[in-house]
Amino acid sequence: RRWVDTSLHREPGQVEMSEEGLQAIASAMGLYYELIQQRRADPQDDMFTRLVQAEIEREDGQKESLEDFEIAGFATLLGGAGAETVTKLIGTA
Repeated sequence: RRWVDTSLHREPGQVEMSEEGLQAIASAMGLYYELIQQRRADPQDDMFTRLVQAEIEREDGQKESLEDFEIAGFATLLGGAGAETVTKLIGTA
C-alpha cells in the first residue's frame, strides 16, 4: 500500500513521478518478479500461479505463456487500482 501511495503522490502542479515514486514502483516490481519465480518453481492457489500458468492464443493460433514483464505489469496495475478504489470507498462509507 505504501508503494502505491508513494508512486501516485504528486505535489500541486507536479506532473512527473517523483524519484521516490519511481523507487516505489521499482520495489514493487522487484517483489512481483520474485513471486513470479517462486510460483514457477512452487505453484500455489493464488493469482500469480494462475498468471504464470496462463496460456494466450495469439492471432496465428499459437499458444504462449505470459512473459514475466507482462505479469509484473498487470500486478502493478491491479495493485494500484485495488488500493485506490478500496481506500476511496472506505473513506466515503
